[in-house]
Amino acid sequence: MSFAAHARRVRDPGLPLRHRVSALRSCVVVHGPFGHHGTLAFLELEAGPFHRDERALLRAPAVLEDLRAR
Repeated sequence: MSFAAHARRVRDPGLPLRHRVSALRSCVVVHGPFGHHGTLAFLELEAGPFHRDERALLRAPAVLEDLRAR
């Protein structure tokens, strides 16, 4: 799947939170500028605790998309 497809799953409110977090991790596999763990840590600093906060989860793909645009 592409980054965009995974990002759509992150933003899909019809999916359980754990599936959306998994989709975010898949986004990081496709584009992880700081390595997998480094990028996830960066996203948590920038967006918030995405694994338990839906608002933070919605901010995280936007942060990644911004990094991709650079």
